[in-house]
Amino acid sequence: MTKADFLQLLERALSQLSEEECRANLEYYSELLDDMLEEGMTEAEATAKLGSPAAIAESILQEMPLSKLVSTRMKPKSGWTPLAIILAVVGSPVWVPLLLAGVAVVAALFVSIWALAAVAVVVVLALALAVIAAPVLAVRTAVLTLPLGLLLLGGGLVLLGLCVLGGLMAVELCKLLAQLTVLLAHKIKGLFIRKEEKL
Repeated sequence: MTKADFLQLLERALSQLSEEECRANLEYYSELLDDMLEEGMTEAEATAKLGSPAAIAESILQEMPLSKLVSTRMKPKSGWTPLAIILAVVGSPVWVPLLLAGVAVVAALFVSIWALAAVAVVVVLALALAVIAAPVLAVRTAVLTLPLGLLLLGGGLVLLGLCVLGGLMAVELCKLLAQLTVLLAHKIKGLFIRKEEKL
């Protein structure tokens, strides 16, 4: 692929951006390609090294704030026509509740994901408190009856093992839930990125 073709495809994929943001990204990649060409690469090698213009545009758009993506996605290129404004106002009894319901579902999804993490942490903390309390109770009970005190001490050791295991599992669960949260956020953000038709 030539440099001109690469930049043309990138410009088309970045059409959702404002004119100055699109120009700034195109200038950056043009300079990057020029640097590679000065190092002795051919245009085809340089563009192949950078990767697909669509993938580059996708990563640029994913880094944009969601509010900016929503505004560029919802605003037509030619501006709002009187007919579009009238349809938006007349249709608002339908689309506003649907939009609010969608936002509520997404918020509930994120809250329930992190409620799992909170529950895991609370269980580990409860086990840690039991581990601290078990030796104290074992010593007090051993004064009265030695076998029961030893039983409580053994129970405390079992709780210590469960606490360590539960702590490791809670850490892994929190990491997994953080990755899931990022994935969901990227998927939601992806809904507001315009997909251009392929040439």
